[in-house]
Amino acid sequence: MYAVEHRKLNIEAIDRSPFSQTNHVKQCRIMEVKVMRKVVILITEVVLPIAVAIVLAAVFRTVYVSEDGCNFLWLWIVVGFPFGITRIRHILVPLKHDLASTVGIWFLNVMIAGFIGGVVLVWRVVKGMIRCLIA
Repeated sequence: MYAVEHRKLNIEAIDRSPFSQTNHVKQCRIMEVKVMRKVVILITEVVLPIAVAIVLAAVFRTVYVSEDGCNFLWLWIVVGFPFGITRIRHILVPLKHDLASTVGIWFLNVMIAGFIGGVVLVWRVVKGMIRCLIA
């Protein structure tokens, strides 16, 4: 969803440019490209998923907050649902059921997607941080 195609830095193309540059200028251009690559990775793979999770938590606050306090299980499901619905391979489809079982089966689909999505969200953010440090 947030994956960005990163192109390899073509140092030979910089060296063969028609305008002759000093080594210092070439090294500065290479460093600028590397820094920009890290910024793009940081924004697309760390900041954007966290921002989506914060917006979802703010919008659906009434679902997981009650007088007793915050229900973190519901928070996990609400925030993880959009990230997990794409990872579910088999959605349970209710056929030839009454209304109560149909609603229950769809609710089970939402809960499973939320659980999987919470794990996917944490995995994406950690993977993005590692990629940002390595790149």
